[in-house]
Amino acid sequence: MAREQHESLLRAAIAKHLASYTAQLVPALRILIEHEYPEDFWQLDFEVHEYYFDDFPVCMYFYREGFDQVADDEEGYPEGRMLHIIQTGRIIPKVILEQYPEDEAAGEFWHAEAIDAEIIAWFHKCWIDAGGTSFPHRARLAPHDADQRLDLVTGEWTDDG
Repeated sequence: MAREQHESLLRAAIAKHLASYTAQLVPALRILIEHEYPEDFWQLDFEVHEYYFDDFPVCMYFYREGFDQVADDEEGYPEGRMLHIIQTGRIIPKVILEQYPEDEAAGEFWHAEAIDAEIIAWFHKCWIDAGGTSFPHRARLAPHDADQRLDLVTGEWTDDG
């Protein structure tokens, strides 16, 4: 089976699997969206990474202007927030990845890119369903350390952090 076909099938399997977590994610995002943040709050930043570990693969960070990251214990931010938004365990089952293997001998490593794309699309839909287009601050989502980030409010890709 060609890589393109494998990737298409993998992405479809991941999208179907991610949909089973929508009922958990939308209310968690709604809490973040509706929260009254301190005046100096500037941006809510989400990063996709570590989908192969046993945690939810999207981490969140709060920033003040100038990318001054807010410490975990600062007041005025959502109570009990965690690095990972919801507790799920491993979100992408190994069995899905094993059904559509990468061709290591040919140097084809594409799982991460395909998985990131599906997680971002699903997360953005959940953000919108949670009322995110009315979020009065900046909110960005991207793979870890990516140059471009998805503006969750407008749906546009940007390189401004």
